[in-house]
Amino acid sequence: MLVETKSRTYSRLHRGIISMAGGALLLMACAKEGNSNPPTYTLNNIPIPRTTTLAKQLILSPQPINDESPFLLKLNLYNPQSLVINTDLAVRSDRLGVRINWPQSAALAARMGFGSVRIVSDREDFFFGTRSRRLIEAARKQNLDLLITFNPKYVLNQEELNTSLNNLFSAISAYPHTVKLEIGNEPDNPIIKFWRDQDLQTFAQLVNLTIDKVNESRPNTKIVIGALVDVSKTRQLLQYLQQAGVDTNQVEFAVHSYNSTSDVMTRINIVQQETQRPIELTELGSDRNKDLDKLIETGFKKGALRIFIHQLEPYFEGDAFFGLFNPDGSLSSIVKFIHVFARKDSLKAA
Repeated sequence: MLVETKSRTYSRLHRGIISMAGGALLLMACAKEGNSNPPTYTLNNIPIPRTTTLAKQLILSPQPINDESPFLLKLNLYNPQSLVINTDLAVRSDRLGVRINWPQSAALAARMGFGSVRIVSDREDFFFGTRSRRLIEAARKQNLDLLITFNPKYVLNQEELNTSLNNLFSAISAYPHTVKLEIGNEPDNPIIKFWRDQDLQTFAQLVNLTIDKVNESRPNTKIVIGALVDVSKTRQLLQYLQQAGVDTNQVEFAVHSYNSTSDVMTRINIVQQETQRPIELTELGSDRNKDLDKLIETGFKKGALRIFIHQLEPYFEGDAFFGLFNPDGSLSSIVKFIHVFARKDSLKAA
């Protein structure tokens, strides 16, 4: 429900509708009659800035709005009795993580042996509204470490940035386990245009503004710079970051890799050589998870701090490329490897 937080009367000039279709909630522009400053609103107790540009553009609660992946729910895979997987929640590896997109999947991740989850804000969900909070709370209940990916698609103004990050800080307040903030996601991707014009110089500006806000409000939060599609641009990005004022000696860098051990090695080598900083492999995947165990082993041998499989749930029914479940709902063979790996890590930590 959209709530106006000022008691004065305003006429709302709707330039669109608030749409619930597909679980997405689109807030359209509202204007204060006779005044250029619109009121501040809240949505599910989350403040919305007094910014008409944001009001016009921002999708506050994109899919998924439900707690369960429709694909996994249909196959009864959220039922603890339906899967023969790890039920000893003490057996998990903090070095292994997985991206989740539905809150109920946090429990599945913990039962599989993952110690960390990656939660990615959609390009329109950088506001950390209902969807993000549900995912964070689900991870909290399972005692999972967090990698939060802050992924706006343009340089936010100060009001937008403050509101977005204050909402995030509220959601992770007193979070009992490790939280890292990943800024951006493949900003140079020319196919899925996560960042406006794939302009790394403006992306570096966002990184600097974000780090300044984090240092002011939650200074112990570790920062990870989002992965590039083209790792040959790492040196260029590094230069832009330094020009923008980022202390690159205080951040980590992300790498994404798919399908081959040689790709894992090449990408980690290049980013390590250029940055001389710790690496988080925040997306790792292979077609039907073929040889994913070898990719994981290679990533750790090359020095990755953590590895996140992309991802737990298939994108859609029958999706063969990502996910820890086969199209028929059976567990991928990689899950057994994760069990063994997690058990070894938990024994080392004991």
